[in-house]
Amino acid sequence: MPWSQTPKRPFRILVYLIAFATFGLLTRQLFSIITKTTRAPSPPSPVAHDWKANTPSTIISEPPPIPTIIANNVTDSVIKEDYWPQWNTWEKDGWTLGPADPKQSYLRNLQMYKERGHDSVGIKSLLDQSTLSSAIHAAPVVDVVIRVTDIKKSQPQLEAIVAQKIKPKTMWLITSSSSSISTTTTNIISFLNDNNITNINIRTILIPEYDPQDDLFQQQRQDMWLPPIDTTAEWVWILEQDVVPVSSQYLETMLRLMHMPPYENALLGTHGVLFPSNFHNTNNDNNNIICLPTTQIPDVSQPVDMIQGSWIIKKEWILLMNNNKPTIQEMQLPLGYVISQQLMKKVDVVTISLPPLPSPQSNLLDFTNNNNNNFKCQNIQNVYTQNSEWKRMRALRINPTVLDYRQTTIRKHSYQLDTVLFILDGPDQATAFYPLMCRFGYTIHVIVSGSERGLSGTILKNTLKQTGCDRHVMVHDLNLMTVPGEGDEDIFAMEMTLRVTRLTRVLRPRATFYIQRNNQPLPRALIMMAENEEIVAIGLPADDIIHALWISDLSFEALEQWHTPDINLVVITDRRPHSLSRLLQSSDRSFYLGDKVNLVVHMEQSSDSVTRMLVGNFPWHHGKKTLRHRIRKGGLMPAIIESWYPKHNDDYAVILEDDVSLSPLFYVWAKYSILRYRYSNNNNGSGDEDRLRQMMFGVSLYSPRSLELHPAGRRPFHPDNVLLNHYPPRMPYVSQIPCSWGAVYFPEHWREFHEYLTIRLMDINQDRLLNITVPKSRSERWKKSWKKYFIELVYLRGYVMLYPNFQDFESFSTNHLETGTHVKTNAKRLSAINAFLVPLMQRDTILAQLPNHRLPNYDDLPVLDLWGYLRTHDELDETASQWHTKISTCPRKTGTFDPQDILCPFQLDEAIPEPPKKPKKIKTVYAVEPIEYVTMYYDTHQQKQQQLQEEVDDEYLPQPIDVAVMPSEPDNGSNVWDDHWLDVLNDLVYMNELYNRVNTHYSNEDLRDILTADAELDLD
Repeated sequence: MPWSQTPKRPFRILVYLIAFATFGLLTRQLFSIITKTTRAPSPPSPVAHDWKANTPSTIISEPPPIPTIIANNVTDSVIKEDYWPQWNTWEKDGWTLGPADPKQSYLRNLQMYKERGHDSVGIKSLLDQSTLSSAIHAAPVVDVVIRVTDIKKSQPQLEAIVAQKIKPKTMWLITSSSSSISTTTTNIISFLNDNNITNINIRTILIPEYDPQDDLFQQQRQDMWLPPIDTTAEWVWILEQDVVPVSSQYLETMLRLMHMPPYENALLGTHGVLFPSNFHNTNNDNNNIICLPTTQIPDVSQPVDMIQGSWIIKKEWILLMNNNKPTIQEMQLPLGYVISQQLMKKVDVVTISLPPLPSPQSNLLDFTNNNNNNFKCQNIQNVYTQNSEWKRMRALRINPTVLDYRQTTIRKHSYQLDTVLFILDGPDQATAFYPLMCRFGYTIHVIVSGSERGLSGTILKNTLKQTGCDRHVMVHDLNLMTVPGEGDEDIFAMEMTLRVTRLTRVLRPRATFYIQRNNQPLPRALIMMAENEEIVAIGLPADDIIHALWISDLSFEALEQWHTPDINLVVITDRRPHSLSRLLQSSDRSFYLGDKVNLVVHMEQSSDSVTRMLVGNFPWHHGKKTLRHRIRKGGLMPAIIESWYPKHNDDYAVILEDDVSLSPLFYVWAKYSILRYRYSNNNNGSGDEDRLRQMMFGVSLYSPRSLELHPAGRRPFHPDNVLLNHYPPRMPYVSQIPCSWGAVYFPEHWREFHEYLTIRLMDINQDRLLNITVPKSRSERWKKSWKKYFIELVYLRGYVMLYPNFQDFESFSTNHLETGTHVKTNAKRLSAINAFLVPLMQRDTILAQLPNHRLPNYDDLPVLDLWGYLRTHDELDETASQWHTKISTCPRKTGTFDPQDILCPFQLDEAIPEPPKKPKKIKTVYAVEPIEYVTMYYDTHQQKQQQLQEEVDDEYLPQPIDVAVMPSEPDNGSNVWDDHWLDVLNDLVYMNELYNRVNTHYSNEDLRDILTADAELDLD
């Protein structure tokens, strides 16, 4: 097409759009540059502490000040979810990350870097305050264990041992040469005699000889091996080969400290080693390994991953280590590391490295090292980075390092980067939890039991990586071995729980998830562990997890309140057993996410024997079942209002009439909504969250098709007609209309309604001083409906209820408009049911239909008033405030859930006489229903013959009665006193006519038949 024939208008529009988009991008880029250049400068970093300049002080409780962590010290590029700093951030982050936890010991706070360790002055002060009893000096309480290969090379070590002020009781010699045992023993005894030491026993233990042709790390296995020692001493002092204490006071000094309260349950040493993070470490370079003492970090007592050279261990620790020997793989690791790990795993003993302590003799807490470089970091670095077993152990991520504890505290203290923990025992549990684990937007931790139980950490990590779900999942493999024989599951549960406990103490998850299995030892053990560690344990049935994927959208505060809401089912029934059976069966088939849900059934005085038999025999496996039966006719309003009174502010009720049936997902919707809007702290960013949350009085399970409060009568309603131009599709909304066909009511509002209704009814029956109305509401015509009074309270408070808004009115409850007093025949019911019956959600599409696949923030929800018009919370509150002045003389008070400010009547004009009260009608009420006697005759012989025939042939046994399909007679007045029901029935003809005008698939003949049937309704 030539240019002259090209349409000009579309082309101009296209050019304008391109220009507008370009201008928008340039403006955004310019704004970004301006923002960066004008951003306020970050606060200056604190001056780095001079770790070498330790101020002398004798006050241990107030050590020299050390800078604490400040979040603003870290640049914006570092503050991100995967922030996990290394040693080089210590001066910037600070040393102590208080405040200390008063519930924890000094050692535990020191391990978490919430307490500062003692410097050399503080240690000296502790030593000055401590004394050892004379009995310890007089009677040896220590055995010493050394390794001897050559008596000449070991002589300096032996001289240093016997020179100690506290002499050992027994000297255990570890040797690998059987031919030299006697010679070595003789030489050592001769050496002791020459030094006038006769009270030291000499014992020898033979170990396998070292093969020089073995791999590089076989020597480490030889040094690690700790043989069983049959000792009666309270302490065992283990020395590496050629390690020589400098001072004769070394043993006494260490014993004094280990008898002092701060360090009495710690493994102490003077040459510690710190390893890189075992959880979030991406660089295992040797430079990340620090050997103490060093100038990189302060000279104070601090937790370390292992001690080199010398270990003083309690006797009970030795016994425990001998009863729980390391595996063959662990025997390839350095002795100091295995000792620290075994003590931490088995008895929760923290390894502490002490600072140098100067003395006139030189350093009291130091060693000389002859002919060997065990103390040099190079040896430890080579083993750490090259030892295949150590690499495998690091890949399991089950041994937290000191840096893990420290960085967990840093993250929690400064950046609030919390996490949750999943505990998996086998591939089936991993399959069940997989969809939920992949939905989290932050790092979560997963503990697996190991390949012996069917799932290793490597397999899980590879699976997550293949599906792109590994970015925020950190896997820890316990690598547990199953124990064959009777009671193996109990032993396995205990062992797994102990190891999980160790990880939880460093990870500090806000919630722990596990598979709920009844009468299994592992879930019980995990629950006890979580209670002891003050962590919320959430057990989910494997089949219910797919319906709880919204857990990943909840805040940590909501997760920690998982068990707080107490949701009960409250059922009101009279004499419709088939409807009641349908309700009970639908509720029994629902998903309860592992929660205990109690069932309370309230039966009217006129309930028949079939109803009573049904509720009495109906099994309820989800909680406690409670039955109540009235002895005097009360009617629908007392039956509903008196059916529940909240015990506390976390007590919720799902109030259900017997002609309602439930979706299997009704509890999922209720639990999600309650946790999201009642227990989260991220619903609103404006600071009015508490005020807005107080406005919601419940959660509806039903999606209404009509509006009932217009003065002219009921009108069809569809949320899309109101919300579609302002909100995304399927947006849930809040409305002021209380739902009576399946809803969860909140405790504070229901308690307020109880008090309000009590005074309102008392005033109506006595003085009639209150003049409370709702303008232009059809509920003013109702005189004996509980909803009338709830609407009054809602209108005067600005309260709202959450409503679902799924496709085609898909709901979690529906009303079947059962036959009763006003609907005499099933044909009439079928003609009216289209206006009220809604489809129940059977397939879980809650998250799929919600905008952004989650419930929105509370203040983002659309707000509808009593007549279905779009409003705001402020507008509802303003309307309520204005109308309050017309019905009450008291100033309006909100947020207290106390209705007294509403119930302040105006004084009556004395010149106007009060209207005479109508005399009350006297009604005859029978306390007991009339008894009808029926005489029956039967033949005993015939009955016996029939019984024998039934025993012969089981095929002809009578089938059980299914009350769900039994016809029932009209209830003869169960709803006669409820004006709301009268309005519903009066509107049936009109509603069906409107409904069928919209749904044109009905023929004229069908429409004529329906309207004719509606016209025959007997409304009394």
